[in-house]
Amino acid sequence: MELASLSREAETDFQVSLSDEDCKTAASFMRIRAITEARFEGAIAPWGKSGWQLDGSLSAITVQDCVVTLAPVTQYIEEDVSRRFLPEAELEAQDDILVDADQTEDGPEPIGPQIDLAAVMLESLALALDPYPRAEGATLES
Repeated sequence: MELASLSREAETDFQVSLSDEDCKTAASFMRIRAITEARFEGAIAPWGKSGWQLDGSLSAITVQDCVVTLAPVTQYIEEDVSRRFLPEAELEAQDDILVDADQTEDGPEPIGPQIDLAAVMLESLALALDPYPRAEGATLES
């Protein structure tokens, strides 16, 4: 989404879904069996004097290999996604700020002339995948 098209006065809604071909490409890149559905929607609002706040909801259906049996494991993903973006110059000015180790929120990300909604969506989806999917009843036998 081009920053020039966003309002500094109000939030801008967005909606992204992957085509069948995009799902195949993303699944191959993530090295999983399939992504059968993926949707990302929300809003981008002004944050501070020149930053942006993205809040959205990701929903997807993925199929991975069971780590025990290699049987297909379907996962239904529902994730809230929140990101903050600042121009590079402002991020550099913040380099001297101390970070609290107990902070649960990530800091702002650098931004160019646009926010790549598909990239935010796919990164969030990759992070939401179960790293050790297991088919129902699958166990390791000694």
